[in-house]
Amino acid sequence: MKLVKKRVPEEIPILGFNATAYEPQNSHLVEICENNNIVFSHNLRKGLDSSGNHSKLLTEDKTHWSEWGHEVAANSLKVDIINLLK
Repeated sequence: MKLVKKRVPEEIPILGFNATAYEPQNSHLVEICENNNIVFSHNLRKGLDSSGNHSKLLTEDKTHWSEWGHEVAANSLKVDIINLLK
């Protein structure tokens, strides 16, 4: 993430998020973002977890988000992105 911060101009905000809840990877990513002054969104997980029918979030391969899963993810990140761009 240090390289990302270095390469991205200061005026461009970076939002970190994790598409999965695997531990300890998730906690490590949160820590890495915090250590590099990158905002981390916890809203994505909350949105995905509260979406209701979890089986519809993924495609048949059970690995990639479906169109509806992408919509849920986008709506979950929307508030963080708007706040970041203020």
